Amino acid sequence: MVRTNPERREALLDAAIELLAQRGARGVTYRALDTQAGVPTGTSLHYFRNREELLKQLAYRVLKRYKQREGRNRPTVADPLDREALTTLFQRSVRQAIADSTLQTASIELALEASRSPDLQPIMVEMTRTGLSEDFTDLAARQGPNGTNDLTMLYMALHSLVTHMVLIPGALPVTDIDELVAHFIHRLIPEQEPDAS
Repeated sequence: MVRTNPERREALLDAAIELLAQRGARGVTYRALDTQAGVPTGTSLHYFRNREELLKQLAYRVLKRYKQREGRNRPTVADPLDREALTTLFQRSVRQAIADSTLQTASIELALEASRSPDLQPIMVEMTRTGLSEDFTDLAARQGPNGTNDLTMLYMALHSLVTHMVLIPGALPVTDIDELVAHFIHRLIPEQEPDAS
């Protein structure tokens, strides 16, 4: 059994994220990864048996970093997750996603690769649903039958916003990200009716 260093593996995967964002999935080769990570030739082959395994581990690393980022956002708002709290949560999340353009671009590249690789599909589904947590499910339940549709539309709108801001900055007439996020939420999420009881 080949021994590997977990810290070195994570460092290689982080270097692969950079490479994926720069060159796309086709540019993630063993030689390119060794060069990107600044390690001796053959190091990445020692850690990943084939390219399919490398891409799968890369996707899990992107998912882990994405969950860590989103996990830091959730404690910034207080329960219950009403419309105003949701606005605060998504404003912070969208700002961070745009600022972390390398991770965002890598996730987009992985989504494209997943359309041709069934093995990556479950990971990308999990990555997408990270933004649709139990908090949002609960919010949808309290809003009635249209709640889930409203939240799905909101997710799609904000995801498209982030994608455009990262891939083609300057294409959209956006001057204030927070204001636009608030506008999306206030248009798509109805204000909760006060409890009559």
